[in-house]
Amino acid sequence: MRDIGRAVDDDDYEKLQQAGDIASEAISADNSTHDAEELKHLEEQLAAARKTLADIRERNKFAIRRNDLDAWRDYYKRDLKNFAEPSEAEQMETLFTRAESLIERDDTAFDDALNEICDLGYTLLFRNDEYIAYMFNRVSKNPEDAIDRESFYRLVQAGNAALARKDFVELRRIIGGLLSLSRHTQDEFLKVNLFKA
Repeated sequence: MRDIGRAVDDDDYEKLQQAGDIASEAISADNSTHDAEELKHLEEQLAAARKTLADIRERNKFAIRRNDLDAWRDYYKRDLKNFAEPSEAEQMETLFTRAESLIERDDTAFDDALNEICDLGYTLLFRNDEYIAYMFNRVSKNPEDAIDRESFYRLVQAGNAALARKDFVELRRIIGGLLSLSRHTQDEFLKVNLFKA
């Protein structure tokens, strides 16, 4: 929701915050302390918040797209371009140009182009050993995100050993294992963590 909040007007931003508050309340609700009527009311509020979010996304679709594209372009220029081969740099510039031309189309062509940008960006990142070490250090500090903490700690221990040996091939495999234990999807995790570097 933070990403959307940067691209909407004040009225929609207020509605977005209210929807976020409702979602937070529903997520943190303890089923054992609420009766069926209260839970039904929370469920109805959550459905209304989802509709509000969908309406805001639709009304601000082009501004949100612009924001997403600008964030990727800035990140690429700041942190990724140095790792790109000449053909990859050319491909990325072509993708940015194509995505730019698709922002205001009312179909999924922009989303497809942005996904291609993301895929190429992740390829550049995962090829870089320094980023792999950075990513391992970030992921290993979040046991609360793991669905299986015992496996998480085993992988972190193996990752620390791989990092000490500078075995980045093994460290990439371990990061894959850690991501598979995350409560978030890999794309959600990368989106949340990618721009914090």
